[in-house]
Amino acid sequence: MRKKLFLIGIVTALISVIPGAVFALPNWDITGTWDMKFYFGPGTYPHTMIVSAFNTGNGEFSGTGFYNTNPAYTWTVTGTVDGDGIVYHMLYTGLNPGYIVDAIGTIASDGLSMSGTCVASNGPCTWTATGTARELDSDGDSVLNRADKCSATVADNPDEKLGTNRWMWNGTNWVTTDGKGSKFTPTIQYTYGCNCEQILDTLVDKTNLSFDGHYKYGCSKSILEDWNRGDYYLETVSVPAAKDTNTLSTTTLLSSEMYKLKSYGTAYAIEDNSIVFDAEYSSTSGGPWIDGVTGYESYGTNLLDLMINNGFVNWGPYSISHTYWQEIAGTDDKLALKVYDIYYPNNSGNLLTDIFVKLW
Repeated sequence: MRKKLFLIGIVTALISVIPGAVFALPNWDITGTWDMKFYFGPGTYPHTMIVSAFNTGNGEFSGTGFYNTNPAYTWTVTGTVDGDGIVYHMLYTGLNPGYIVDAIGTIASDGLSMSGTCVASNGPCTWTATGTARELDSDGDSVLNRADKCSATVADNPDEKLGTNRWMWNGTNWVTTDGKGSKFTPTIQYTYGCNCEQILDTLVDKTNLSFDGHYKYGCSKSILEDWNRGDYYLETVSVPAAKDTNTLSTTTLLSSEMYKLKSYGTAYAIEDNSIVFDAEYSSTSGGPWIDGVTGYESYGTNLLDLMINNGFVNWGPYSISHTYWQEIAGTDDKLALKVYDIYYPNNSGNLLTDIFVKLW
């Protein structure tokens, strides 16, 4: 629910480095005086920028400045702070009127400096600035913008009533009807500045599920835990080691979303189960776990690997728990999983894969 802004006046070369030129809430208020330096080749040109107006809702700012060596070179500045990013346009109004500088950069994590690149009337340049920026909480929910995943957070109002063991944000605290005294005590920081309805709205967008019961009676503890973790469990797919065709998920993975796959467990190959394998590695007759299969090296390291959508992936370093993770983009289709082998009938067991949709 971030606001989208479009900076006007920035040159095409600078716009092109910001995908879509779409802007979010500002993390910083840069009102105040900044000591700036512009670098053209070996030359350094000190300036002073005074930001006198700043919109904390959308990050737009304006101000004035001058060239320190000769203050008769004055200029105006307009720009936008987007998250930790900044873009601005300078226009000289005193000596050398009409000279421009278009710049893009980043505000440091401590708010005490900025730096970036620029294009001026006489060519490309780089820049730095020192000053003091103030971290913002634009919607006043006690969660700073850099950690806030929901704007304009207000008190929840369940469609019917707050149900037993359900949670809602009352504008000050997360509250529940659990009369036994819940040990679970979420805060607005725990939910990254989001109330129950905002969380549910995101879940609906990410999963195409309804969550009607949660809208009616409030969010369950597990919903809040999923939100805090940043992913939502969808289903578990059991992949038979002896099956030579794909096993499909029930869920369609949306092309607009990213997904996390957790593969775990072991299965067996050969009639006597002398080969045990997981998503990436195998052990033969109690020997070491290797990428590939001992005695079958000529078939390559992908033998007995768990394939995703008919392709091989690197499941990462060997895990003693036989648990591995992958992130994939949805394709508007079901997930296809299969163990790769040259002969399936003597395999047994299943590999399991949990599917989670990423929430943020």
